[in-house]
Amino acid sequence: MNLEAFNGACNMEELFEVTRYFPEGVCVFDKEYRVVFWNKILEEWTGLELSEIKGRQLTDLYPHLREIIFCERVDDVLAGGPPVIFSSQLHESIIPAFLPGGEPRIQTSTVIGHETGEGIFGVMVIEDVTELKKEVLAYRRMKDRAILALNERIKAEEAVVSANEEANLYLDIMSHDIANINMLVMGYSILMEDTDGETVKDYAKKITIAAQRSSEIIKSVSTIRKVRHTASSFARLSLDDQINKAVLQYPQADIEYEMSGLYVYADELLTEVFVNIIGNSLKYSGSDSKIKIVACKSEGEVFVSVEDNGPGVSDAEKEEVLQRFKRGSGEWKPGSGLGLYIVKMLVERYAGELVLEDVTPGLEKPGLRIRFTLKDAS
Repeated sequence: MNLEAFNGACNMEELFEVTRYFPEGVCVFDKEYRVVFWNKILEEWTGLELSEIKGRQLTDLYPHLREIIFCERVDDVLAGGPPVIFSSQLHESIIPAFLPGGEPRIQTSTVIGHETGEGIFGVMVIEDVTELKKEVLAYRRMKDRAILALNERIKAEEAVVSANEEANLYLDIMSHDIANINMLVMGYSILMEDTDGETVKDYAKKITIAAQRSSEIIKSVSTIRKVRHTASSFARLSLDDQINKAVLQYPQADIEYEMSGLYVYADELLTEVFVNIIGNSLKYSGSDSKIKIVACKSEGEVFVSVEDNGPGVSDAEKEEVLQRFKRGSGEWKPGSGLGLYIVKMLVERYAGELVLEDVTPGLEKPGLRIRFTLKDAS
Protein backbone atom coordinates (compact mmCIF):
# COMPACT_ATOMS: atom_id res chain seq x y z
CA MET A 1 0.00 0.00 0.00
CA ASN A 2 1.40 3.40 -0.98
CA LEU A 3 1.00 6.60 1.05
CA GLU A 4 -2.00 7.77 -0.97
CA ALA A 5 -3.74 4.52 -0.36
CA PHE A 6 -2.89 4.87 3.33
CA ASN A 7 -4.39 8.33 3.43
CA GLY A 8 -7.50 6.92 1.84
CA ALA A 9 -7.57 4.22 4.41
CA CYS A 10 -7.60 6.84 7.13
CA ASN A 11 -11.35 6.82 6.72
CA MET A 12 -10.98 3.83 9.01
CA GLU A 13 -10.58 6.35 11.84
CA GLU A 14 -14.11 7.54 11.24
CA LEU A 15 -15.31 3.96 11.06
CA PHE A 16 -13.79 3.07 14.47
CA GLU A 17 -14.63 6.39 16.12
CA VAL A 18 -17.43 4.56 17.88
CA THR A 19 -14.84 2.64 19.87
CA ARG A 20 -12.99 5.75 21.05
CA TYR A 21 -14.31 5.52 24.59
CA PHE A 22 -14.47 1.74 24.89
CA PRO A 23 -13.05 0.36 28.18
CA GLU A 24 -10.76 -1.91 26.15
CA GLY A 25 -7.87 -0.71 24.05
CA VAL A 26 -8.60 -0.61 20.31
CA CYS A 27 -5.87 -0.14 17.70
CA VAL A 28 -6.32 -0.32 13.92
CA PHE A 29 -3.29 -0.70 11.65
CA ASP A 30 -2.60 -1.42 8.01
CA LYS A 31 -0.47 -4.12 6.37
CA GLU A 32 2.66 -2.06 7.03
CA TYR A 33 1.77 -1.98 10.73
CA ARG A 34 1.08 1.78 10.46
CA VAL A 35 -1.36 3.05 13.05
CA VAL A 36 -4.69 4.21 11.62
CA PHE A 37 -6.70 4.47 14.82
CA TRP A 38 -5.90 4.39 18.54
CA ASN A 39 -8.67 4.93 21.09
CA LYS A 40 -8.71 6.92 24.32
CA ILE A 41 -7.94 4.06 26.65
CA LEU A 42 -4.71 3.35 24.79
CA GLU A 43 -3.86 7.03 24.95
CA GLU A 44 -4.39 6.83 28.72
CA TRP A 45 -2.39 3.62 29.12
CA THR A 46 0.57 4.66 26.96
CA GLY A 47 0.54 8.44 27.27
CA LEU A 48 0.67 8.65 23.45
CA GLU A 49 -2.00 10.68 21.64
CA LEU A 50 -3.41 9.35 18.39
CA SER A 51 -2.21 12.49 16.65
CA GLU A 52 1.36 11.62 17.70
CA ILE A 53 1.46 8.09 16.39
CA LYS A 54 -0.97 8.09 13.49
CA GLY A 55 0.92 6.82 10.44
CA ARG A 56 3.83 5.49 12.51
CA GLN A 57 4.65 1.80 12.47
CA LEU A 58 3.85 -0.23 15.57
CA THR A 59 7.08 -2.16 15.05
CA ASP A 60 9.03 1.10 15.42
CA LEU A 61 7.15 2.05 18.55
CA TYR A 62 7.36 -1.46 19.98
CA PRO A 63 10.31 -3.35 18.45
CA HIS A 64 9.37 -6.64 20.15
CA LEU A 65 6.50 -6.91 17.66
CA ARG A 66 9.10 -7.79 15.02
CA GLU A 67 9.66 -11.05 16.81
CA ILE A 68 8.36 -13.97 14.83
CA ILE A 69 6.08 -15.07 17.65
CA PHE A 70 4.00 -11.93 17.00
CA CYS A 71 4.53 -10.83 13.42
CA GLU A 72 4.08 -14.25 11.81
CA ARG A 73 0.64 -14.66 13.33
CA VAL A 74 -0.43 -11.04 12.73
CA ASP A 75 0.79 -11.23 9.13
CA ASP A 76 -1.43 -14.26 8.71
CA VAL A 77 -4.43 -12.22 9.89
CA LEU A 78 -3.54 -9.40 7.50
CA ALA A 79 -3.42 -11.97 4.70
CA GLY A 80 -7.02 -12.97 5.39
CA GLY A 81 -6.39 -15.60 8.07
CA PRO A 82 -8.52 -16.22 11.19
CA PRO A 83 -8.27 -14.06 14.32
CA VAL A 84 -5.42 -14.73 16.75
CA ILE A 85 -5.35 -14.35 20.52
CA PHE A 86 -2.28 -13.47 22.56
CA SER A 87 -3.20 -14.60 26.07
CA SER A 88 -1.67 -13.20 29.23
CA GLN A 89 -0.59 -16.74 30.14
CA LEU A 90 1.69 -17.26 27.12
CA HIS A 91 2.61 -13.83 25.73
CA GLU A 92 3.94 -10.53 26.93
CA SER A 93 1.82 -7.44 26.28
CA ILE A 94 1.65 -6.29 22.64
CA ILE A 95 1.24 -2.64 23.68
CA PRO A 96 3.15 -2.38 26.96
CA ALA A 97 1.36 -0.18 29.51
CA PHE A 98 1.70 0.40 33.21
CA LEU A 99 -0.55 1.04 36.19
CA PRO A 100 -0.17 4.31 38.13
CA GLY A 101 2.05 2.49 40.62
CA GLY A 102 4.42 1.32 37.87
CA GLU A 103 3.16 -2.25 37.82
CA PRO A 104 2.79 -3.56 34.25
CA ARG A 105 -0.73 -4.10 33.04
CA ILE A 106 -1.45 -7.72 32.22
CA GLN A 107 -3.15 -7.93 28.85
CA THR A 108 -5.00 -10.33 26.64
CA SER A 109 -5.00 -9.16 23.01
CA THR A 110 -7.08 -10.27 20.05
CA VAL A 111 -6.21 -9.34 16.45
CA ILE A 112 -8.84 -9.70 13.75
CA GLY A 113 -8.79 -8.72 10.09
CA HIS A 114 -11.15 -6.08 8.69
CA GLU A 115 -11.37 -6.00 4.93
CA THR A 116 -12.24 -2.80 3.05
CA GLY A 117 -11.85 -1.62 -0.50
CA GLU A 118 -8.33 -0.54 0.46
CA GLY A 119 -7.36 -3.99 1.63
CA ILE A 120 -7.29 -5.80 4.97
CA PHE A 121 -6.60 -3.88 8.17
CA GLY A 122 -5.65 -5.33 11.54
CA VAL A 123 -7.98 -4.53 14.43
CA MET A 124 -6.38 -5.19 17.80
CA VAL A 125 -8.58 -5.29 20.93
CA ILE A 126 -6.62 -5.21 24.18
CA GLU A 127 -8.22 -6.21 27.50
CA ASP A 128 -6.59 -5.30 30.81
CA VAL A 129 -6.84 -8.50 32.86
CA THR A 130 -4.57 -7.38 35.71
CA GLU A 131 -7.29 -7.58 38.37
CA LEU A 132 -8.65 -10.80 36.92
CA LYS A 133 -5.16 -12.29 36.94
CA LYS A 134 -4.76 -11.28 40.58
CA GLU A 135 -8.06 -12.92 41.43
CA VAL A 136 -7.02 -16.06 39.56
CA LEU A 137 -3.71 -16.15 41.39
CA ALA A 138 -5.47 -15.57 44.72
CA TYR A 139 -7.91 -18.38 43.88
CA ARG A 140 -5.03 -20.68 42.98
CA ARG A 141 -3.26 -19.89 46.23
CA MET A 142 -6.49 -20.55 48.12
CA LYS A 143 -6.97 -23.80 46.19
CA ASP A 144 -3.37 -24.84 46.91
CA ARG A 145 -3.88 -24.14 50.61
CA ALA A 146 -7.14 -26.12 50.57
CA ILE A 147 -5.42 -29.05 48.84
CA LEU A 148 -2.58 -28.88 51.36
CA ALA A 149 -5.04 -28.83 54.27
CA LEU A 150 -6.98 -31.71 52.72
CA ASN A 151 -3.79 -33.74 52.29
CA GLU A 152 -2.87 -33.05 55.92
CA ARG A 153 -6.33 -34.15 57.01
CA ILE A 154 -6.09 -37.33 54.95
CA LYS A 155 -2.72 -38.06 56.54
CA ALA A 156 -4.18 -37.42 60.01
CA GLU A 157 -7.15 -39.69 59.31
CA GLU A 158 -4.83 -42.39 58.02
CA ALA A 159 -2.79 -42.06 61.20
CA VAL A 160 -5.97 -42.40 63.29
CA VAL A 161 -7.05 -45.47 61.32
CA SER A 162 -3.59 -46.98 61.75
CA ALA A 163 -3.64 -46.22 65.48
CA ASN A 164 -7.10 -47.78 65.81
CA GLU A 165 -5.97 -50.89 63.97
CA GLU A 166 -2.94 -51.14 66.24
CA ALA A 167 -5.09 -50.62 69.35
CA ASN A 168 -7.52 -53.28 68.15
CA LEU A 169 -4.63 -55.66 67.60
CA TYR A 170 -3.42 -55.13 71.17
CA LEU A 171 -6.98 -55.50 72.45
CA ASP A 172 -7.43 -58.76 70.57
CA ILE A 173 -4.20 -60.11 72.02
CA MET A 174 -5.07 -59.01 75.55
CA SER A 175 -8.65 -60.25 75.33
CA HIS A 176 -7.52 -63.66 74.12
CA ASP A 177 -4.71 -64.10 76.66
CA ILE A 178 -6.62 -62.68 79.64
CA ALA A 179 -9.65 -64.78 78.82
CA ASN A 180 -7.51 -67.92 78.79
CA ILE A 181 -5.92 -67.00 82.10
CA ASN A 182 -9.35 -66.35 83.61
CA MET A 183 -10.46 -69.81 82.58
CA LEU A 184 -7.48 -71.29 84.41
CA VAL A 185 -8.13 -69.13 87.50
CA MET A 186 -11.78 -70.10 87.61
CA GLY A 187 -10.96 -73.76 87.08
CA TYR A 188 -8.55 -73.85 90.03
CA SER A 189 -10.81 -71.74 92.24
CA ILE A 190 -13.73 -74.11 91.65
CA LEU A 191 -11.50 -77.01 92.68
CA MET A 192 -10.50 -75.08 95.81
CA GLU A 193 -14.17 -74.54 96.71
CA ASP A 194 -14.54 -78.34 97.02
CA THR A 195 -11.87 -78.58 99.73
CA ASP A 196 -12.72 -78.94 103.45
CA GLY A 197 -11.11 -75.73 104.64
CA GLU A 198 -13.73 -72.95 105.07
CA THR A 199 -11.17 -70.18 104.70
CA VAL A 200 -9.88 -71.67 101.49
CA LYS A 201 -13.47 -72.03 100.22
CA ASP A 202 -14.16 -68.39 101.00
CA TYR A 203 -11.06 -67.24 99.18
CA ALA A 204 -11.89 -69.52 96.28
CA LYS A 205 -15.37 -68.00 95.93
CA LYS A 206 -13.90 -64.52 95.88
CA ILE A 207 -11.40 -65.57 93.24
CA THR A 208 -14.20 -67.07 91.15
CA ILE A 209 -16.30 -63.89 91.41
CA ALA A 210 -13.33 -61.73 90.47
CA ALA A 211 -12.52 -63.92 87.49
CA GLN A 212 -16.17 -63.89 86.35
CA ARG A 213 -16.21 -60.12 86.57
CA SER A 214 -12.99 -59.91 84.58
CA SER A 215 -14.53 -62.14 81.89
CA GLU A 216 -17.66 -59.95 81.77
CA ILE A 217 -15.54 -56.84 81.29
CA ILE A 218 -13.62 -58.47 78.44
CA LYS A 219 -16.85 -59.60 76.79
CA SER A 220 -18.47 -56.17 77.21
CA VAL A 221 -15.45 -54.34 75.80
CA SER A 222 -15.38 -56.75 72.87
CA THR A 223 -19.09 -56.10 72.17
CA ILE A 224 -18.67 -52.32 72.38
CA ARG A 225 -15.76 -52.52 69.99
CA LYS A 226 -17.85 -54.51 67.51
CA VAL A 227 -20.65 -51.96 67.72
CA ARG A 228 -18.27 -49.05 67.18
CA HIS A 229 -16.19 -50.58 64.39
CA THR A 230 -18.67 -52.76 62.50
CA ALA A 231 -20.29 -50.95 59.60
CA SER A 232 -24.06 -50.70 59.85
CA SER A 233 -25.29 -53.29 57.36
CA PHE A 234 -28.65 -54.61 58.43
CA ALA A 235 -30.53 -57.58 57.06
CA ARG A 236 -33.85 -59.33 57.65
CA LEU A 237 -33.37 -61.50 60.73
CA SER A 238 -35.65 -63.85 62.60
CA LEU A 239 -36.35 -62.30 66.02
CA ASP A 240 -37.06 -65.78 67.42
CA ASP A 241 -33.61 -67.02 66.34
CA GLN A 242 -31.85 -64.06 67.96
CA ILE A 243 -33.75 -64.47 71.24
CA ASN A 244 -33.23 -68.23 71.32
CA LYS A 245 -29.47 -67.80 70.85
CA ALA A 246 -29.44 -65.56 73.93
CA VAL A 247 -31.66 -67.88 75.98
CA LEU A 248 -29.36 -70.86 75.25
CA GLN A 249 -26.57 -69.02 77.05
CA TYR A 250 -28.58 -69.26 80.30
CA PRO A 251 -29.75 -72.91 80.39
CA GLN A 252 -30.69 -72.77 84.10
CA ALA A 253 -32.75 -69.58 83.85
CA ASP A 254 -36.56 -69.52 84.07
CA ILE A 255 -37.35 -67.65 80.87
CA GLU A 256 -40.82 -67.46 79.29
CA TYR A 257 -41.00 -66.64 75.62
CA GLU A 258 -43.69 -67.48 73.08
CA MET A 259 -42.34 -67.64 69.54
CA SER A 260 -43.50 -64.57 67.62
CA GLY A 261 -42.63 -65.46 64.02
CA LEU A 262 -41.52 -61.86 63.54
CA TYR A 263 -38.61 -60.57 61.49
CA VAL A 264 -36.65 -57.38 62.07
CA TYR A 265 -33.95 -55.32 60.34
CA ALA A 266 -30.79 -55.75 62.40
CA ASP A 267 -27.48 -57.58 62.46
CA GLU A 268 -26.11 -60.50 64.46
CA LEU A 269 -25.24 -58.17 67.35
CA LEU A 270 -28.97 -58.09 68.17
CA THR A 271 -28.43 -61.26 70.23
CA GLU A 272 -26.24 -59.20 72.58
CA VAL A 273 -29.27 -57.06 73.47
CA PHE A 274 -31.06 -60.07 74.94
CA VAL A 275 -27.89 -61.61 76.41
CA ASN A 276 -27.21 -58.44 78.38
CA ILE A 277 -30.81 -57.88 79.51
CA ILE A 278 -31.22 -61.49 80.64
CA GLY A 279 -27.81 -61.47 82.36
CA ASN A 280 -28.70 -58.24 84.16
CA SER A 281 -32.04 -59.64 85.32
CA LEU A 282 -30.52 -62.88 86.62
CA LYS A 283 -27.81 -60.97 88.46
CA TYR A 284 -30.20 -58.73 90.39
CA SER A 285 -33.28 -60.91 90.70
CA GLY A 286 -31.53 -63.80 92.43
CA SER A 287 -32.11 -67.55 92.26
CA ASP A 288 -35.92 -67.25 92.02
CA SER A 289 -35.81 -64.87 89.10
CA LYS A 290 -38.41 -65.22 86.40
CA ILE A 291 -38.01 -63.53 83.05
CA LYS A 292 -40.72 -62.96 80.45
CA ILE A 293 -40.08 -61.85 76.89
CA VAL A 294 -42.93 -60.61 74.68
CA ALA A 295 -42.78 -59.40 71.09
CA CYS A 296 -45.50 -57.99 68.83
CA LYS A 297 -45.70 -55.61 65.91
CA SER A 298 -47.69 -52.56 64.92
CA GLU A 299 -47.42 -49.98 62.13
CA GLY A 300 -44.00 -50.97 60.84
CA GLU A 301 -42.39 -51.49 64.23
CA VAL A 302 -41.77 -54.48 66.44
CA PHE A 303 -42.30 -53.90 70.15
CA VAL A 304 -40.25 -56.03 72.53
CA SER A 305 -40.43 -56.15 76.31
CA VAL A 306 -38.26 -58.10 78.70
CA GLU A 307 -39.41 -58.09 82.32
CA ASP A 308 -38.26 -59.72 85.52
CA ASN A 309 -39.44 -60.06 89.11
CA GLY A 310 -36.37 -58.43 90.64
CA PRO A 311 -35.94 -55.36 92.83
CA GLY A 312 -36.32 -52.98 89.88
CA VAL A 313 -34.65 -49.59 89.54
CA SER A 314 -35.86 -46.36 91.17
CA ASP A 315 -37.35 -43.76 88.84
CA ALA A 316 -34.47 -41.41 89.64
CA GLU A 317 -31.96 -43.99 88.47
CA LYS A 318 -33.71 -45.40 85.39
CA GLU A 319 -31.85 -43.09 83.00
CA GLU A 320 -28.61 -43.24 84.95
CA VAL A 321 -28.22 -47.04 84.78
CA LEU A 322 -28.21 -46.80 80.98
CA GLN A 323 -24.97 -44.82 81.14
CA ARG A 324 -21.51 -46.32 80.98
CA PHE A 325 -20.24 -47.75 84.30
CA LYS A 326 -23.39 -46.58 86.10
CA ARG A 327 -25.29 -48.86 88.47
CA GLY A 328 -28.37 -48.61 90.62
CA SER A 329 -28.08 -47.96 94.36
CA GLY A 330 -29.45 -51.40 95.29
CA GLU A 331 -27.49 -54.42 96.44
CA TRP A 332 -23.98 -54.49 94.95
CA LYS A 333 -23.36 -57.24 92.42
CA PRO A 334 -20.14 -58.03 90.59
CA GLY A 335 -20.14 -56.90 86.98
CA SER A 336 -18.75 -54.45 84.46
CA GLY A 337 -21.49 -51.81 84.67
CA LEU A 338 -21.68 -51.93 80.88
CA GLY A 339 -24.58 -54.34 80.26
CA LEU A 340 -27.49 -51.88 79.93
CA TYR A 341 -25.20 -49.34 78.28
CA ILE A 342 -24.56 -51.90 75.53
CA VAL A 343 -28.31 -52.59 75.26
CA LYS A 344 -29.06 -48.89 74.77
CA MET A 345 -26.22 -48.50 72.27
CA LEU A 346 -27.43 -51.42 70.15
CA VAL A 347 -31.11 -50.41 70.21
CA GLU A 348 -30.15 -46.92 69.03
CA ARG A 349 -27.97 -48.54 66.36
CA TYR A 350 -31.17 -50.15 65.04
CA ALA A 351 -32.97 -46.78 65.19
CA GLY A 352 -35.12 -48.01 68.05
CA GLU A 353 -36.27 -46.43 71.31
CA LEU A 354 -35.74 -47.88 74.75
CA VAL A 355 -37.63 -47.34 78.02
CA LEU A 356 -37.20 -48.72 81.53
CA GLU A 357 -40.26 -49.04 83.76
CA ASP A 358 -41.61 -50.91 86.78
CA VAL A 359 -43.52 -54.13 86.08
CA THR A 360 -45.75 -53.68 89.13
CA PRO A 361 -45.35 -50.18 90.58
CA GLY A 362 -45.77 -49.87 94.33
CA LEU A 363 -44.44 -53.28 95.31
CA GLU A 364 -41.27 -53.69 97.36
CA LYS A 365 -39.84 -55.58 94.41
CA PRO A 366 -41.62 -53.94 91.46
CA GLY A 367 -39.55 -55.79 88.88
CA LEU A 368 -37.93 -54.17 85.88
CA ARG A 369 -39.42 -54.06 82.39
CA ILE A 370 -37.19 -53.00 79.48
CA ARG A 371 -39.19 -52.04 76.41
CA PHE A 372 -37.70 -51.21 73.05
CA THR A 373 -38.62 -51.02 69.39
CA LEU A 374 -37.08 -52.51 66.24
CA LYS A 375 -37.85 -52.04 62.54
CA ASP A 376 -40.36 -54.61 61.33
CA ALA A 377 -39.20 -56.82 58.44
CA SER A 378 -41.97 -59.43 58.53
